[in-house]
Amino acid sequence: MLINRTIVSLLIVGVTVAGVSNRVSDRSRHSGNKVDIEVFGETKCIHSTIFMRNQLLPAYKLFGPRLRIRYHPFGVPSSTKCKWTGDGYECTCQHGPTECDKNALQACLIEKLPDAEKHIEMVSCIQGNAEFNSTVRKCIDRGTSTRIDSKSLVRCAMGDTGRTLLARHGQVQNRKAPGMSWVPWIIINGVRDQEAERHLVRVLCSRYLKPVPSQCAMYGFEPTEEI
Repeated sequence: MLINRTIVSLLIVGVTVAGVSNRVSDRSRHSGNKVDIEVFGETKCIHSTIFMRNQLLPAYKLFGPRLRIRYHPFGVPSSTKCKWTGDGYECTCQHGPTECDKNALQACLIEKLPDAEKHIEMVSCIQGNAEFNSTVRKCIDRGTSTRIDSKSLVRCAMGDTGRTLLARHGQVQNRKAPGMSWVPWIIINGVRDQEAERHLVRVLCSRYLKPVPSQCAMYGFEPTEEI
């Protein structure tokens, strides 16, 4: 009987500790300052793809509501352009027409689901060398828990609206990152941060997130938030 009571007590303690840990982790994702991250990239650029999948998406999953993320699909201005013809925009992209279509797909997705929480996984999935139709099937039709009509999204991407949205992202890029010569181009709190391309979580923990959240401990940073 004593053994059974001991086991029950240990189980209660374990559940209590786990509950406290979960509450602390959840609070870490919401308390503290907010960090603005603006990223300029293009769908078929391997460096943009690696950053989105290995840096930006994991950072968002760690810190979620503390990050205000805005992604701009366009490309390096020397090789990606959108020109007004009088009837609409004609766009050319560094890696060809498919990249323009996929950039426009991301732009339409962001327009329809402006909250990063709802679009970031699909935007990340669209990155890469896959062709347009297979990308739609993989990333939109059966990609995430967020539901969106893929047919309307494709109509947007392949039509005038998609090119207009793409051109707008290019205009934002020209205004906020003039002379940009590389993607991904990452701006944190208004200033370009080159180190963030390879070490985004470390950069956020060491320089931007105040107080330092508990999730940063696994990367060697001492948390400073109250528990």
